[in-house]
Amino acid sequence: MDTSSNRRFGRYEILDELGRGAMGVVYRAQDPKINRIVAIKSISLAKQSPDAECEFRERFRREAEAAGRLSHPGIVTIFDVGEEPDTHDPYLVMECVKGKSLDKVLEEKGKLAPDAAVRLVSELAEALDCAHGQNVVHRDLKPSNILITEDGHAKIADFGVAKLNVDNLTVHGQVWGTPAFMSPEQLNDGPVDGRSDLFSLGVILYMLLTGHRPFQGNSAITISLRVATHEPVPASALDLNLPSGLDHVLSRALAKNPVQRYQRGMEMSLDLQHILSGGEPWSKTRQQKAGAAPRHRFDRPPAKNTVARGLGTYAIRDRLRDFSEIYHGLVRDVRRIWVTFPLLRALPFLLLAIGFYSVSRQISSVSSDRTQALTLPRSVPPALPVDAVRSPLRVPSSAAAPTRAAIVHIQLENQLPQGNVTIWVDDQTVFHRKLQGAPKKKLGIFGGVHNQASAKVQIAPGQHQLRVRVQARNPFYDQSHALTGNFSLGSEHVLRVSVDKHNEMHASLK
Repeated sequence: MDTSSNRRFGRYEILDELGRGAMGVVYRAQDPKINRIVAIKSISLAKQSPDAECEFRERFRREAEAAGRLSHPGIVTIFDVGEEPDTHDPYLVMECVKGKSLDKVLEEKGKLAPDAAVRLVSELAEALDCAHGQNVVHRDLKPSNILITEDGHAKIADFGVAKLNVDNLTVHGQVWGTPAFMSPEQLNDGPVDGRSDLFSLGVILYMLLTGHRPFQGNSAITISLRVATHEPVPASALDLNLPSGLDHVLSRALAKNPVQRYQRGMEMSLDLQHILSGGEPWSKTRQQKAGAAPRHRFDRPPAKNTVARGLGTYAIRDRLRDFSEIYHGLVRDVRRIWVTFPLLRALPFLLLAIGFYSVSRQISSVSSDRTQALTLPRSVPPALPVDAVRSPLRVPSSAAAPTRAAIVHIQLENQLPQGNVTIWVDDQTVFHRKLQGAPKKKLGIFGGVHNQASAKVQIAPGQHQLRVRVQARNPFYDQSHALTGNFSLGSEHVLRVSVDKHNEMHASLK
């Protein structure tokens, strides 16, 4: 391909080629209007059908526009978009970062010093917090998408195009996304939000500290299975010199359930900053004992049963071997019984029919108006920093007095065929439901045209901010709305959310 200096992308003069990937080519170019060096990433649309190409171009424009709003030192800035003059492939004009990608750094060093790794990941978590605050999710965070500048700071690249990578599953026979860095909900095609990026960041932190991936395998299927079902070996078992608090950080970041993970990037960054300063993660810390002697930030207290911790990997293998023997023994016994007693072959079908009958009876008796009784903490504990997010919501017991909370009736109406609706109160998720695609009004919230549904939640009295977000994949839809209200003791409010025929979302709180 011609990459000489006389080639142009619009007004941009191509200087040389920086690299190639499955998605396209990255060039170093010059903007003659302001004499600025930029990076241009072209997006190849070869072998795409006309309909798919048209949809991709429209989505590319929207995603690039959303990513262009991001302004943070840890995010590569997007300046412009356009089309390549010869092939008409779309391209992004971005900040040209002098340095290396993180995967190149890992190839050279294997792993980083603990303090350097913690500092880099703390910067990345703050950058992700900024992006998630603008409702922009990366979805494909991995070392090749992270650039390390010449002065040692980290920048995240490919915001605005990573989502298109993951959604377009195959191009030229290749699979978009890297299973080793993807969250369990991404692999299961579930709802994805900023907590998925924090899972990927936890995988990167594990690699930087140990030099190994937490989920390994010989194929994409094996890796995906381990991501969804296996717990990684603690990083401290691979390097006994790591600070003890890092096991806590990795455990939260790599939790299978998004509710158990860090809810914001700033929360993870604060934990790492406390570890850098020589303390425990702030989300774990309680009042320290008076007169405790200070220690160096990477001094590790004496480990109990160090030999057992170092042999944790072998203990796991022994348990898996025992489980395999028990499983195969049960299979042999079942096969022998199956052949010896042919009349028992009808038993599974009978049990299955009974199960279906019981489920159908329960479904018919369940009311469509479900109450989600959730309470918010009254205030952030004084031991936590002011800008820290609140602790996860608690579901009150049945003995809790309902008069201590305000009630919000949620009424939903829309015309989207499928998607998700999520409602937050003070950055805490209180309502989430998957929108069904079937056009039945009594199944799912957004089943058909003008589908309606309602729900009820309880929140603590006081002034709170409510944020509503409606998302759909096909057609692509992502809108949110924020409301503020004062909720007195025992009061009742109505939150109405609707999507009209022009795909505009409206939300009101009364």
